[in-house]
Amino acid sequence: MSAISIEPLRIEQWREYKHIRLQMLQESPAAFSGSYEEECWYADDYWQNLVKRYATGIGNRTFMALRDGKPVGMAGYFHELRYKLRHVATIVSVYVQPDTRKQGIARQLMETVLADLTGLGYIRKAKLTVNPCQKEAVALYERLGFTRAGVLKEEMRVGDRFDDHWIMEKQLTTVS
Repeated sequence: MSAISIEPLRIEQWREYKHIRLQMLQESPAAFSGSYEEECWYADDYWQNLVKRYATGIGNRTFMALRDGKPVGMAGYFHELRYKLRHVATIVSVYVQPDTRKQGIARQLMETVLADLTGLGYIRKAKLTVNPCQKEAVALYERLGFTRAGVLKEEMRVGDRFDDHWIMEKQLTTVS
């Protein structure tokens, strides 16, 4: 089995990003706010612009987990640029392909995201939302020091069902 590398998303990886994004939406519709049915129709220039923003933007970043140069997972974050809110980052799009799960890849992705946030020097807290039915994800976040901060009732519609989501957060540093 080849080693996994975690790397920041690059502009030229827009096709790979599109592929894994659509895969995650199709495979795990209850986990993500986007829907495959909507995003599969987006034109290539949408994906190119999105990846350009994620790869070069201020206040956001996405990391890809690669095995033999092929993406097997990803995770990202964004934060406000306004002074009163820029100390809080939101972690998004944590995903690992089903055939590569239970190999520590999600943990590597999350540790990379958290290290990157800490390295910015002004992020005090990381937060995320998770569907409580994603038991492995919840357990990972708890092992990484995240705690439940609240419940968003009927936060996401999946088919005819409305799912709650948990807000989880982790203090990163004591920035003044």
